[in-house]
Amino acid sequence: MSDVELRDLLIRSQQLKSMPRHKETRRGQLFNAFPRDLPRARGPEAHSGQRETWPSSLSVTALLTGFSSSGQVRTSLMSAGNDCTAVRPRRRGPSVSDHEPRAAYTELADQEMRSLRVRYCRLRTAGGEPVAELEVLSFQLRFGAVAVAAEGIGGVETQPEFRRQGHMSRLLRQALAGMAQRVDVAFVSNGIEGVYEQFGFIGAVAEGHLVIPVRNVEQAAGDDLGTAVPGIRSSSPADLPAMIRMYNTAHAQRPWTHARHPGWNRLIPQATWKPGSQTLVLQTDGAAAGYAVLQGRAFGDPLGSLTVDELVAENAAGARPLLMAIARLCWKRRLSEFTVREPADSLTGRVARHMGCTYQQRYPPSGGMMAAVLNRSSLLRKLEPELRRRAAAQQSDKAYDKAFDALRRGDLFPDDKALIRLLLGYWSTDDAYVHGMSVPERYRDPPAPAPPPDQTPASKIHLDLTQSY
Repeated sequence: MSDVELRDLLIRSQQLKSMPRHKETRRGQLFNAFPRDLPRARGPEAHSGQRETWPSSLSVTALLTGFSSSGQVRTSLMSAGNDCTAVRPRRRGPSVSDHEPRAAYTELADQEMRSLRVRYCRLRTAGGEPVAELEVLSFQLRFGAVAVAAEGIGGVETQPEFRRQGHMSRLLRQALAGMAQRVDVAFVSNGIEGVYEQFGFIGAVAEGHLVIPVRNVEQAAGDDLGTAVPGIRSSSPADLPAMIRMYNTAHAQRPWTHARHPGWNRLIPQATWKPGSQTLVLQTDGAAAGYAVLQGRAFGDPLGSLTVDELVAENAAGARPLLMAIARLCWKRRLSEFTVREPADSLTGRVARHMGCTYQQRYPPSGGMMAAVLNRSSLLRKLEPELRRRAAAQQSDKAYDKAFDALRRGDLFPDDKALIRLLLGYWSTDDAYVHGMSVPERYRDPPAPAPPPDQTPASKIHLDLTQSY
Protein backbone atom coordinates (compact mmCIF):
# COMPACT_ATOMS: atom_id res chain seq x y z
CA MET A 1 0.00 0.00 0.00
CA SER A 2 1.51 3.31 -1.07
CA ASP A 3 1.57 6.47 1.04
CA VAL A 4 -1.04 8.02 -1.30
CA GLU A 5 -3.38 5.07 -0.85
CA LEU A 6 -2.86 5.15 2.92
CA ARG A 7 -3.71 8.86 2.96
CA ASP A 8 -6.92 8.23 0.99
CA LEU A 9 -7.84 5.44 3.38
CA LEU A 10 -7.38 7.67 6.43
CA ILE A 11 -9.41 10.46 4.80
CA ARG A 12 -12.23 7.96 4.22
CA SER A 13 -12.11 6.92 7.86
CA GLN A 14 -12.53 10.54 8.96
CA GLN A 15 -15.54 10.87 6.65
CA LEU A 16 -17.11 7.82 8.26
CA LYS A 17 -16.60 9.30 11.72
CA SER A 18 -18.49 12.44 10.70
CA MET A 19 -21.50 10.56 9.30
CA PRO A 20 -24.96 11.17 10.86
CA ARG A 21 -25.64 8.73 13.65
CA HIS A 22 -29.05 7.62 12.46
CA LYS A 23 -28.86 3.84 12.79
CA GLU A 24 -30.11 2.93 9.32
CA THR A 25 -28.05 5.59 7.53
CA ARG A 26 -24.89 4.83 9.43
CA ARG A 27 -25.27 1.06 9.16
CA GLY A 28 -25.83 1.24 5.42
CA GLN A 29 -22.95 3.64 4.80
CA LEU A 30 -20.54 1.61 6.87
CA PHE A 31 -21.47 -1.53 4.97
CA ASN A 32 -21.05 0.21 1.64
CA ALA A 33 -17.67 1.62 2.62
CA PHE A 34 -16.04 -1.51 4.01
CA PRO A 35 -14.69 -3.45 2.30
CA ARG A 36 -16.17 -2.74 -1.15
CA ASP A 37 -15.39 0.98 -1.43
CA LEU A 38 -11.94 0.99 0.15
CA PRO A 39 -9.26 2.66 -2.00
CA ARG A 40 -7.97 -0.19 -4.15
CA ALA A 41 -4.54 -0.57 -5.76
CA ARG A 42 -4.91 -2.03 -9.23
CA GLY A 43 -2.21 -4.42 -10.36
CA PRO A 44 -0.60 -4.59 -13.80
CA GLU A 45 -3.33 -6.95 -15.02
CA ALA A 46 -6.23 -4.84 -13.74
CA HIS A 47 -7.20 -3.86 -17.29
CA SER A 48 -7.80 -7.53 -18.09
CA GLY A 49 -10.74 -9.11 -16.32
CA GLN A 50 -11.04 -6.20 -13.83
CA ARG A 51 -8.76 -7.85 -11.29
CA GLU A 52 -7.50 -5.82 -8.35
CA THR A 53 -5.66 -6.09 -5.05
CA TRP A 54 -7.13 -5.93 -1.56
CA PRO A 55 -5.44 -5.47 1.81
CA SER A 56 -6.86 -7.80 4.46
CA SER A 57 -9.68 -6.52 6.72
CA LEU A 58 -7.51 -6.92 9.84
CA SER A 59 -4.73 -4.88 8.20
CA VAL A 60 -7.19 -2.14 7.32
CA THR A 61 -8.49 -2.08 10.89
CA ALA A 62 -4.94 -1.84 12.24
CA LEU A 63 -4.21 1.10 9.94
CA LEU A 64 -7.44 2.95 10.78
CA THR A 65 -6.97 2.60 14.52
CA GLY A 66 -3.29 3.57 14.40
CA PHE A 67 -2.25 0.21 15.81
CA SER A 68 0.10 -0.41 12.86
CA SER A 69 1.90 1.70 10.28
CA SER A 70 1.82 0.98 6.55
CA GLY A 71 5.36 -0.40 6.77
CA GLN A 72 4.42 -2.75 9.60
CA VAL A 73 1.38 -4.00 7.70
CA ARG A 74 3.45 -4.58 4.56
CA THR A 75 6.07 -6.50 6.55
CA SER A 76 3.39 -8.57 8.26
CA LEU A 77 1.69 -9.50 4.99
CA MET A 78 4.97 -10.46 3.29
CA SER A 79 6.11 -12.56 6.26
CA ALA A 80 2.82 -14.47 6.02
CA GLY A 81 3.51 -15.24 2.38
CA ASN A 82 1.17 -12.56 1.00
CA ASP A 83 2.71 -10.14 -1.46
CA CYS A 84 0.61 -7.00 -1.07
CA THR A 85 1.29 -6.14 -4.71
CA ALA A 86 0.11 -9.52 -5.95
CA VAL A 87 -2.92 -9.50 -8.17
CA ARG A 88 -5.99 -11.29 -6.77
CA PRO A 89 -9.57 -11.48 -8.04
CA ARG A 90 -11.95 -8.93 -6.57
CA ARG A 91 -13.96 -10.37 -3.69
CA ARG A 92 -17.72 -10.06 -3.72
CA GLY A 93 -20.23 -10.43 -0.92
CA PRO A 94 -22.31 -13.61 -1.19
CA SER A 95 -25.52 -13.24 -3.12
CA VAL A 96 -28.59 -15.36 -3.43
CA SER A 97 -28.15 -15.17 -7.20
CA ASP A 98 -24.76 -16.88 -6.85
CA HIS A 99 -26.44 -20.02 -5.59
CA GLU A 100 -30.06 -19.99 -6.79
CA PRO A 101 -32.44 -17.89 -8.95
CA ARG A 102 -34.11 -16.11 -6.00
CA ALA A 103 -34.87 -16.36 -2.30
CA ALA A 104 -38.11 -17.93 -1.14
CA TYR A 105 -40.80 -15.72 0.45
CA THR A 106 -42.52 -17.03 3.58
CA GLU A 107 -45.00 -15.70 6.15
CA LEU A 108 -45.50 -16.77 9.74
CA ALA A 109 -48.94 -15.53 10.77
CA ASP A 110 -51.03 -15.35 13.96
CA GLN A 111 -48.16 -14.55 16.31
CA GLU A 112 -48.39 -12.11 19.21
CA MET A 113 -46.00 -9.33 20.19
CA ARG A 114 -46.85 -7.40 23.36
CA SER A 115 -50.63 -7.74 22.93
CA LEU A 116 -50.74 -7.05 19.16
CA ARG A 117 -51.08 -9.66 16.43
CA VAL A 118 -47.96 -9.87 14.28
CA ARG A 119 -47.05 -11.59 11.02
CA TYR A 120 -43.38 -12.27 10.17
CA CYS A 121 -42.51 -11.90 6.47
CA ARG A 122 -39.15 -13.35 5.43
CA LEU A 123 -36.90 -14.14 2.51
CA ARG A 124 -34.68 -17.21 2.87
CA THR A 125 -32.27 -19.12 0.67
CA ALA A 126 -32.95 -22.72 -0.34
CA GLY A 127 -30.71 -23.77 2.52
CA GLY A 128 -32.78 -21.80 5.03
CA GLU A 129 -30.29 -18.95 5.44
CA PRO A 130 -32.08 -15.67 6.35
CA VAL A 131 -31.88 -12.96 3.69
CA ALA A 132 -34.36 -10.26 4.82
CA GLU A 133 -37.35 -9.95 7.13
CA LEU A 134 -39.97 -7.54 8.43
CA GLU A 135 -42.89 -7.54 10.84
CA VAL A 136 -46.53 -6.69 10.05
CA LEU A 137 -48.59 -5.68 13.09
CA SER A 138 -52.39 -5.58 13.12
CA PHE A 139 -54.47 -2.98 14.98
CA GLN A 140 -57.51 -0.71 14.79
CA LEU A 141 -56.65 2.88 13.84
CA ARG A 142 -58.93 5.90 14.10
CA PHE A 143 -59.80 8.29 11.30
CA GLY A 144 -61.72 10.58 13.60
CA ALA A 145 -64.78 8.91 15.14
CA VAL A 146 -64.39 5.75 13.03
CA ALA A 147 -61.67 3.12 13.58
CA VAL A 148 -60.72 0.73 10.78
CA ALA A 149 -58.56 -2.38 10.63
CA ALA A 150 -55.01 -1.47 9.63
CA GLU A 151 -51.54 -2.97 9.55
CA GLY A 152 -48.13 -1.44 10.12
CA ILE A 153 -44.67 -2.38 8.89
CA GLY A 154 -41.71 -2.59 11.25
CA GLY A 155 -38.57 -4.53 12.11
CA VAL A 156 -37.28 -4.15 8.54
CA GLU A 157 -33.83 -5.70 8.15
CA THR A 158 -31.61 -7.27 5.50
CA GLN A 159 -28.61 -9.40 6.44
CA PRO A 160 -25.36 -7.52 5.66
CA GLU A 161 -24.11 -9.95 3.03
CA PHE A 162 -27.36 -9.65 1.04
CA ARG A 163 -27.78 -5.87 1.05
CA ARG A 164 -27.93 -3.67 -2.06
CA GLN A 165 -29.29 -6.53 -4.16
CA GLY A 166 -33.00 -5.61 -4.25
CA HIS A 167 -34.16 -8.14 -1.65
CA MET A 168 -35.85 -5.60 0.63
CA SER A 169 -37.78 -4.05 -2.26
CA ARG A 170 -39.10 -7.46 -3.22
CA LEU A 171 -39.95 -8.30 0.39
CA LEU A 172 -41.86 -5.05 0.92
CA ARG A 173 -43.83 -5.46 -2.31
CA GLN A 174 -44.84 -9.01 -1.47
CA ALA A 175 -45.73 -8.06 2.11
CA LEU A 176 -47.84 -5.11 0.89
CA ALA A 177 -49.62 -7.34 -1.64
CA GLY A 178 -50.62 -9.64 1.22
CA MET A 179 -51.65 -6.70 3.41
CA ALA A 180 -53.94 -5.42 0.64
CA GLN A 181 -55.88 -8.69 0.87
CA ARG A 182 -56.59 -8.10 4.58
CA VAL A 183 -56.78 -4.33 5.18
CA ASP A 184 -57.31 -1.12 3.22
CA VAL A 185 -54.58 1.07 4.72
CA ALA A 186 -50.97 0.56 5.84
CA PHE A 187 -48.68 2.53 8.14
CA VAL A 188 -45.02 3.00 9.01
CA SER A 189 -44.27 4.84 12.24
CA ASN A 190 -40.60 5.67 11.62
CA GLY A 191 -39.99 5.49 7.89
CA ILE A 192 -36.48 5.94 6.52
CA GLU A 193 -36.13 9.09 4.44
CA GLY A 194 -36.42 8.57 0.72
CA VAL A 195 -37.31 4.86 0.91
CA TYR A 196 -41.01 4.22 1.52
CA GLU A 197 -42.35 6.78 -0.93
CA GLN A 198 -41.62 4.38 -3.82
CA PHE A 199 -44.02 1.90 -2.21
CA GLY A 200 -46.93 4.36 -2.03
CA PHE A 201 -46.32 5.80 1.46
CA ILE A 202 -46.39 9.48 2.34
CA GLY A 203 -45.77 11.42 5.54
CA ALA A 204 -49.19 11.93 7.12
CA VAL A 205 -48.62 13.14 10.69
CA ALA A 206 -46.61 16.10 11.94
CA GLU A 207 -44.47 15.10 14.89
CA GLY A 208 -45.16 17.38 17.85
CA HIS A 209 -44.71 17.60 21.61
CA LEU A 210 -45.13 19.93 24.56
CA VAL A 211 -42.09 21.35 26.35
CA ILE A 212 -43.07 22.41 29.88
CA PRO A 213 -40.77 24.41 32.19
CA VAL A 214 -40.67 23.05 35.75
CA ARG A 215 -40.90 26.58 37.15
CA ASN A 216 -44.21 27.20 35.36
CA VAL A 217 -45.76 24.06 36.85
CA GLU A 218 -44.59 25.00 40.34
CA GLN A 219 -45.94 28.54 40.06
CA ALA A 220 -49.30 27.37 38.66
CA ALA A 221 -49.72 24.74 41.37
CA GLY A 222 -48.52 27.00 44.16
CA ASP A 223 -46.94 24.03 45.96
CA ASP A 224 -43.42 23.14 47.01
CA LEU A 225 -41.82 20.59 44.68
CA GLY A 226 -39.97 19.11 47.62
CA THR A 227 -43.13 17.46 48.97
CA ALA A 228 -44.91 14.41 47.49
CA VAL A 229 -48.02 15.02 45.40
CA PRO A 230 -51.11 13.53 47.09
CA GLY A 231 -52.80 10.65 45.26
CA ILE A 232 -49.85 9.79 43.01
CA ARG A 233 -48.53 6.22 43.08
CA SER A 234 -46.77 3.71 40.81
CA SER A 235 -49.00 1.63 38.56
CA SER A 236 -49.75 -2.07 38.77
CA PRO A 237 -51.20 -4.57 36.23
CA ALA A 238 -54.58 -4.03 37.86
CA ASP A 239 -54.57 -0.42 36.54
CA LEU A 240 -54.44 -1.44 32.86
CA PRO A 241 -58.23 -1.70 32.29
CA ALA A 242 -58.73 1.83 33.65
CA MET A 243 -55.79 3.14 31.58
CA ILE A 244 -57.25 1.60 28.41
CA ARG A 245 -60.67 3.09 29.14
CA MET A 246 -59.26 6.57 29.80
CA TYR A 247 -57.10 6.51 26.68
CA ASN A 248 -59.98 5.42 24.41
CA THR A 249 -62.24 8.09 25.92
CA ALA A 250 -59.66 10.87 25.64
CA HIS A 251 -58.85 10.10 21.98
CA ALA A 252 -62.22 8.78 20.79
CA GLN A 253 -62.26 11.12 17.78
CA ARG A 254 -58.57 11.79 17.21
CA PRO A 255 -57.03 10.59 13.92
CA TRP A 256 -53.92 8.39 14.04
CA THR A 257 -54.64 6.88 17.46
CA HIS A 258 -55.38 3.25 18.23
CA ALA A 259 -58.66 1.88 19.46
CA ARG A 260 -57.12 -0.16 22.27
CA HIS A 261 -58.63 -3.57 22.89
CA PRO A 262 -59.27 -4.89 26.44
CA GLY A 263 -56.08 -6.99 26.47
CA TRP A 264 -53.79 -4.13 25.42
CA ASN A 265 -50.43 -3.87 27.18
CA ARG A 266 -47.66 -2.13 25.25
CA LEU A 267 -45.77 -0.97 28.29
CA ILE A 268 -42.07 -1.77 28.05
CA PRO A 269 -41.27 -4.73 30.31
CA GLN A 270 -38.28 -4.75 32.62
CA ALA A 271 -35.23 -6.52 31.18
CA THR A 272 -31.49 -6.72 31.66
CA TRP A 273 -30.13 -3.17 31.94
CA LYS A 274 -33.60 -1.79 31.25
CA PRO A 275 -35.98 -0.79 34.04
CA GLY A 276 -38.91 -0.71 31.62
CA SER A 277 -41.74 1.82 31.51
CA GLN A 278 -42.33 3.94 34.59
CA THR A 279 -46.03 4.66 35.01
CA LEU A 280 -47.58 7.05 37.52
CA VAL A 281 -51.25 6.76 38.45
CA LEU A 282 -53.48 9.37 40.06
CA GLN A 283 -55.94 7.75 42.44
CA THR A 284 -59.02 9.58 43.71
CA ASP A 285 -61.81 8.04 45.76
CA GLY A 286 -60.21 4.63 45.41
CA ALA A 287 -60.14 4.61 41.58
CA ALA A 288 -57.62 5.61 38.92
CA ALA A 289 -58.42 9.05 37.54
CA GLY A 290 -55.35 9.61 35.36
CA TYR A 291 -51.95 8.23 34.45
CA ALA A 292 -48.60 9.20 32.93
CA VAL A 293 -46.22 6.83 31.13
CA LEU A 294 -42.62 7.95 31.19
CA GLN A 295 -40.35 6.95 28.33
CA GLY A 296 -38.57 3.66 29.03
CA ARG A 297 -34.88 4.10 29.74
CA ALA A 298 -31.89 1.81 30.05
CA PHE A 299 -29.74 1.66 33.16
CA GLY A 300 -26.78 3.95 32.62
CA ASP A 301 -28.58 6.37 30.30
CA PRO A 302 -27.79 10.03 31.01
CA LEU A 303 -30.47 11.73 33.08
CA GLY A 304 -30.31 15.00 31.19
CA SER A 305 -33.92 14.84 29.99
CA LEU A 306 -37.31 13.46 30.91
CA THR A 307 -39.96 12.50 28.34
CA VAL A 308 -43.57 11.50 28.97
CA ASP A 309 -44.97 9.26 26.23
CA GLU A 310 -48.57 9.56 27.44
CA LEU A 311 -50.42 11.68 29.96
CA VAL A 312 -54.18 11.12 30.16
CA ALA A 313 -56.64 12.21 32.83
CA GLU A 314 -60.41 12.21 33.18
CA ASN A 315 -60.48 15.98 33.73
CA ALA A 316 -58.25 19.02 34.18
CA ALA A 317 -58.22 18.52 37.95
CA GLY A 318 -56.55 15.16 37.33
CA ALA A 319 -54.02 16.42 34.77
CA ARG A 320 -52.58 19.08 37.09
CA PRO A 321 -51.32 16.75 39.87
CA LEU A 322 -49.80 14.42 37.26
CA LEU A 323 -47.89 17.33 35.74
CA MET A 324 -46.90 18.36 39.25
CA ALA A 325 -45.56 14.87 40.01
CA ILE A 326 -43.47 14.89 36.83
CA ALA A 327 -42.16 18.36 37.62
CA ARG A 328 -41.15 17.03 41.04
CA LEU A 329 -39.15 14.22 39.37
CA CYS A 330 -37.39 16.85 37.26
CA TRP A 331 -36.68 18.92 40.38
CA LYS A 332 -35.03 15.92 42.01
CA ARG A 333 -32.89 15.35 38.91
CA ARG A 334 -32.07 19.06 38.59
CA LEU A 335 -33.86 19.40 35.25
CA SER A 336 -35.44 22.68 34.20
CA GLU A 337 -38.07 21.29 31.78
CA PHE A 338 -39.67 18.11 30.50
CA THR A 339 -41.33 16.87 27.29
CA VAL A 340 -44.88 15.50 26.96
CA ARG A 341 -45.93 13.77 23.74
CA GLU A 342 -49.52 14.95 23.68
CA PRO A 343 -51.26 17.22 21.14
CA ALA A 344 -51.68 20.87 22.03
CA ASP A 345 -55.50 20.61 21.83
CA SER A 346 -55.73 17.55 24.10
CA LEU A 347 -56.84 17.96 27.71
CA THR A 348 -53.22 17.70 28.84
CA GLY A 349 -52.18 20.22 26.22
CA ARG A 350 -54.82 22.72 27.32
CA VAL A 351 -53.76 22.45 30.96
CA ALA A 352 -50.10 22.83 29.99
CA ARG A 353 -50.88 25.86 27.84
CA HIS A 354 -52.60 27.47 30.79
CA MET A 355 -49.50 26.86 32.94
CA GLY A 356 -47.19 28.10 30.19
CA CYS A 357 -45.37 25.85 27.73
CA THR A 358 -43.96 25.57 24.22
CA TYR A 359 -45.44 23.37 21.52
CA GLN A 360 -42.90 22.16 18.97
CA GLN A 361 -44.03 20.55 15.73
CA ARG A 362 -41.99 19.13 12.87
CA TYR A 363 -43.07 18.44 9.29
CA PRO A 364 -40.39 16.16 7.84
CA PRO A 365 -39.99 16.32 4.04
CA SER A 366 -39.62 12.54 3.91
CA GLY A 367 -39.82 9.55 6.23
CA GLY A 368 -41.27 9.78 9.73
CA MET A 369 -44.83 8.63 10.37
CA MET A 370 -46.21 7.52 7.02
CA ALA A 371 -49.39 6.01 5.56
CA ALA A 372 -50.47 4.38 2.30
CA VAL A 373 -53.90 3.64 0.83
CA LEU A 374 -54.14 0.01 -0.30
CA ASN A 375 -57.81 -0.16 -1.34
CA ARG A 376 -59.31 3.27 -1.96
CA SER A 377 -62.96 2.40 -2.58
CA SER A 378 -63.20 -0.05 0.32
CA LEU A 379 -61.50 2.34 2.73
CA LEU A 380 -63.84 5.20 1.87
CA ARG A 381 -66.93 3.02 2.25
CA LYS A 382 -65.82 2.15 5.79
CA LEU A 383 -65.12 5.81 6.55
CA GLU A 384 -68.40 7.12 5.16
CA PRO A 385 -69.98 7.70 8.62
CA GLU A 386 -66.98 9.84 9.59
CA LEU A 387 -67.06 11.74 6.31
CA ARG A 388 -70.76 12.45 6.75
CA ARG A 389 -70.02 13.72 10.25
CA ARG A 390 -67.42 16.13 8.85
CA ALA A 391 -69.68 17.35 6.04
CA ALA A 392 -72.95 17.54 8.00
CA ALA A 393 -72.95 21.31 8.36
CA GLN A 394 -71.72 21.96 4.82
CA GLN A 395 -73.80 20.02 2.31
CA SER A 396 -77.18 18.46 1.58
CA ASP A 397 -77.45 14.68 1.31
CA LYS A 398 -77.76 14.90 -2.49
CA ALA A 399 -74.61 16.99 -2.89
CA TYR A 400 -72.77 14.77 -0.45
CA ASP A 401 -73.70 11.56 -2.30
CA LYS A 402 -72.52 13.01 -5.60
CA ALA A 403 -69.17 14.13 -4.18
CA PHE A 404 -68.66 10.91 -2.23
CA ASP A 405 -69.18 8.73 -5.31
CA ALA A 406 -66.67 10.84 -7.24
CA LEU A 407 -64.20 10.55 -4.38
CA ARG A 408 -64.57 6.78 -4.19
CA ARG A 409 -64.12 6.37 -7.97
CA GLY A 410 -61.03 8.58 -7.97
CA ASP A 411 -62.56 11.38 -10.07
CA LEU A 412 -62.12 13.68 -7.08
CA PHE A 413 -58.64 13.87 -5.51
CA PRO A 414 -57.30 10.95 -7.57
CA ASP A 415 -53.90 10.97 -5.86
CA ASP A 416 -54.07 8.44 -2.99
CA LYS A 417 -51.17 10.13 -1.20
CA ALA A 418 -53.09 13.41 -1.09
CA LEU A 419 -56.24 11.55 -0.06
CA ILE A 420 -54.65 9.89 2.99
CA ARG A 421 -53.29 13.25 4.15
CA LEU A 422 -56.77 14.76 3.89
CA LEU A 423 -58.44 11.85 5.66
CA LEU A 424 -55.98 11.97 8.58
CA GLY A 425 -56.24 15.75 8.91
CA TYR A 426 -52.61 16.36 7.93
CA TRP A 427 -53.87 18.54 5.08
CA SER A 428 -56.87 20.79 4.67
CA THR A 429 -58.36 21.46 1.23
CA ASP A 430 -56.38 24.71 1.15
CA ASP A 431 -53.17 22.73 1.67
CA ALA A 432 -54.15 20.48 -1.21
CA TYR A 433 -54.74 23.48 -3.47
CA VAL A 434 -51.32 24.91 -2.56
CA HIS A 435 -49.72 21.63 -3.63
CA GLY A 436 -51.38 21.70 -7.05
CA MET A 437 -54.55 19.69 -6.42
CA SER A 438 -57.68 21.00 -8.10
CA VAL A 439 -61.38 20.33 -7.54
CA PRO A 440 -63.91 20.60 -10.36
CA GLU A 441 -66.54 23.25 -9.74
CA ARG A 442 -69.34 20.69 -9.42
CA TYR A 443 -67.50 19.02 -6.53
CA ARG A 444 -66.65 22.09 -4.47
CA ASP A 445 -66.62 21.53 -0.68
CA PRO A 446 -66.38 17.72 -0.91
CA PRO A 447 -66.86 15.58 2.18
CA ALA A 448 -63.46 13.92 2.51
CA PRO A 449 -61.00 16.82 2.50
CA ALA A 450 -62.54 18.58 5.49
CA PRO A 451 -60.32 17.87 8.53
CA PRO A 452 -61.90 16.45 11.68
CA PRO A 453 -64.00 19.24 13.16
CA ASP A 454 -62.95 18.76 16.77
CA GLN A 455 -59.44 17.28 17.11
CA THR A 456 -56.17 17.47 15.22
CA PRO A 457 -54.26 14.27 14.48
CA ALA A 458 -52.24 12.78 17.30
CA SER A 459 -48.59 13.71 16.94
CA LYS A 460 -47.49 10.34 18.32
CA ILE A 461 -48.95 6.85 18.34
CA HIS A 462 -48.60 6.53 22.10
CA LEU A 463 -46.72 3.30 22.75
CA ASP A 464 -48.60 1.40 20.03
CA LEU A 465 -46.29 1.71 17.02
CA THR A 466 -43.34 3.74 18.21
CA GLN A 467 -42.13 1.10 20.65
CA SER A 468 -42.25 -1.80 18.20
CA TYR A 469 -41.19 -0.45 14.80
